[in-house]
Amino acid sequence: HNVAHSFPTRRSSDLLTNTAAVRSFDAFTDLLDVTSTYYPKSNIDTTVLVASQDALAASDTSNVFLPAVTVSKAIVSSSITDTNNNGGSQATNGETITYRYSASVPAGTTVYNGALTDVLPAGFTLVTSSAAFNAAGSSPASDPLPVGSVFNSATGALTLPATFDNTAPTSALFEVTLTARVGSSVTTGNKVNTATFTSDSKLTGGVALTPKTATATAVVVQFLPTLTKTNNSGANATAGQVVTYTLTAGNTSGRPPAYDTVVVDCVPAGLTFN
Repeated sequence: HNVAHSFPTRRSSDLLTNTAAVRSFDAFTDLLDVTSTYYPKSNIDTTVLVASQDALAASDTSNVFLPAVTVSKAIVSSSITDTNNNGGSQATNGETITYRYSASVPAGTTVYNGALTDVLPAGFTLVTSSAAFNAAGSSPASDPLPVGSVFNSATGALTLPATFDNTAPTSALFEVTLTARVGSSVTTGNKVNTATFTSDSKLTGGVALTPKTATATAVVVQFLPTLTKTNNSGANATAGQVVTYTLTAGNTSGRPPAYDTVVVDCVPAGLTFN
């Protein structure tokens, strides 16, 4: 027995349960061509009296899941391309990195009190940010945000309309593009930050749904200078002797280059420049 169902717009992540049950059935008795009607217990028809329910329960369920909002995040670019700092996710102190993070609302679903936020790694500062929308789900988005959306360019936080109903046949994309600068105090290594989407089960009085997240990792690289110093006098020198010092500056292998480097040598008391 095939039955087709259509669903109105529903909240994303909904679990829809459909129950099928036998209300009654006939079975032949030991009398020729005579049948008797039986009613399963826990009958789906509430008008069937409990006293008349004389057969084992006969029902089963099937579940349909509405797709959840998906979140994505990526590093679009970094501002410097240099030796050992040429990867899209690599950056050194003072350099800027551009991130893009988004929330995709599936077709035919509703989101209540949706919000998309991102917290930068420690030592990173926001330079610029912008938000856009694409009803067809394509990135990069370039259309104006739907009425009721609120974007905070100082934090990169995007609040969706209190009720966003995606009645379109395709996913709808809310997207933020954010540029941040790597501060001077940031150490080398992987710096992970996370974009988070939150929403509620209903507009008012609902419970918070499990947040959806996505991460991007920036790799901070730094030059690592080296300096060696020797002199030609050995361990001992006599009065009036000319001592030549040799200073050799370098950079550790695999590190990005250093620019405008200055080497300073402080001559101890008792020595004069020749």
